Amino acid sequence: MKLHVDISSLSNEQVYQLAVPLWETMKKGSNTVDYEKFSTFFSHSFKQLVDRERFERQCKEFPLLTSLGEATPVACIRRKEGVTIIFRQLSTILEGEFIVQLTLAGTAEKNEVIAAQVY
Repeated sequence: MKLHVDISSLSNEQVYQLAVPLWETMKKGSNTVDYEKFSTFFSHSFKQLVDRERFERQCKEFPLLTSLGEATPVACIRRKEGVTIIFRQLSTILEGEFIVQLTLAGTAEKNEVIAAQVY
């Protein structure tokens, strides 16, 4: 029987191992304006907040959201709600570095995105 380990009790490296594949899927969905792929790991409440219409509108308004390139995790911030992973994000068309804030909740075996922001 596998124990369910709260994600907040994991080391930064363990959290990164969970978060990077989720962010890669979200990036692919964002770059191709594919809501189903983008929202694959969203919690029910976050999916209600960021629905298809809002996602598509934001992709049209903000070129960063459709030009997400390489991302590197740089920090974990642990709170009661879950773990926020901060990524250094590059764009394929915009100069400079950007920040991704991805908050995961749950266990190491089953976690979901409860918040995300790119700026």
